[in-house]
Amino acid sequence: MAAGEHPHLPPGVEPGTQSRQLRMARGVSGCIVPFLVIGGLLFGLGFAFFAAVITSVPGGTGPSPLPFWAGAVGGIAIFWAIAFVFWRQTHPRRSRGLAAAVDRRRVRRGEPLGVQLTAGDPSAELGLVCRVHYDVFRRTTDSTNRVTSKATAWERWTPAGPAGVTLTVPLDGPPSYEGTAVTFAWAVHARPAGGGPPSDPVPVWVEP
Repeated sequence: MAAGEHPHLPPGVEPGTQSRQLRMARGVSGCIVPFLVIGGLLFGLGFAFFAAVITSVPGGTGPSPLPFWAGAVGGIAIFWAIAFVFWRQTHPRRSRGLAAAVDRRRVRRGEPLGVQLTAGDPSAELGLVCRVHYDVFRRTTDSTNRVTSKATAWERWTPAGPAGVTLTVPLDGPPSYEGTAVTFAWAVHARPAGGGPPSDPVPVWVEP
């Protein structure tokens, strides 16, 4: 298992069914992006071609080319906006200048975890975060679809400090779990003081 395929898991932990399905969905989203970018360009070029043809009509007797130019710009904008949405699904916002490290990758509930800021502004914050992915059924007028939602189950942030910090996994928090319809993933992040995008996760496996 490549670490980049399942960044929410520490080394040596196999992904569950839901994590594999989400990885496959991210792969599909990544493949769609270049087609949308190219499709937007072709769409815009098509409208621009008609606008150029209309502009070249002798005597200016043809229709106004402005709607075609507007269609070219609008079409490109729509295609690229959709491409950005798909791209963002596989590239979440991160604070690239920050990085954290932990003293171990496996910990039990109620145990302390040593965390150190290894790169970035010393005033940054360090946090322990548990995120959950869970499958739900959504009804439409003619079908019922199973989709995966996500939420933050637990988190705690504290100033990094020059000597690092100790974060304690809550006794009543959920342990790490890789299932078919639900996943609990723990990770340590760094983020700018006062909030902001977190750094890349440092995954931790929380045992019961």
